[in-house]
Amino acid sequence: MNALAGKVALVTGASRGIGRGIAVRLARDGCNVGISYAQSAAQAAEVVSQVEALGRQAVALQADAGNVAQARQLVADVHRRFGRLDILVNNAGNAIRKPFDAITEDDYEHQFGLARGCFFTMQAAARLMGDGGRIINITSAAAKNCPADAAIYAGAKSAMQAFARSLSREVGMRGITVNVVAPGATLTDLLRGAPDHILQSVKRNAFGRAAEIDDVADVVAMLCGPDARWLTGQIVHADGGL
Repeated sequence: MNALAGKVALVTGASRGIGRGIAVRLARDGCNVGISYAQSAAQAAEVVSQVEALGRQAVALQADAGNVAQARQLVADVHRRFGRLDILVNNAGNAIRKPFDAITEDDYEHQFGLARGCFFTMQAAARLMGDGGRIINITSAAAKNCPADAAIYAGAKSAMQAFARSLSREVGMRGITVNVVAPGATLTDLLRGAPDHILQSVKRNAFGRAAEIDDVADVVAMLCGPDARWLTGQIVHADGGL
């Protein structure tokens, strides 16, 4: 416990779901935490309270994950608030799932805009991060499986995976690791609103169930810790053996 004592983490899209679970888990391991949220200030405030209840410091900042200027400012604000940045978890995003023929240019721009925001958040963090830092992108099993009706979602998540693998080769000499966690079906609001065929797909993994949020958060925490110092440029498929 407290393996990350004194570290500072930024978790994007952390007002709910997987991001919230990651923020709280990293705080439990000793991190002070900056979180970003798109709309729900009230939910973000709840996460701050959870982190503070663990004896850590936290700040919630509103940012549009697809806006490059806001992404850069978010990183700068967290660094200024805490005086350092050790961990970045790019979790913010949503899924547009439509038949290929129904996808519009606006859909495409929105989904890949989130990937663009991820790229420049990584860039800003890598510039400010000290040696031995951790960068983790949260993607999806869809990037591997490329299911029907998920073309632009899978494509954008695949781009985030490529960003991580390439950056890992540029910052490794500084001891910074860059990895990807690709969850399968996880019990979040996003899953509850998914089509029936997605809900049924959870039965195909080795455990025959959807992941709990903590199942994914624990994998992220492992990658953030000192024992993962030799793991970089990897895609960890946290999908229960899907």
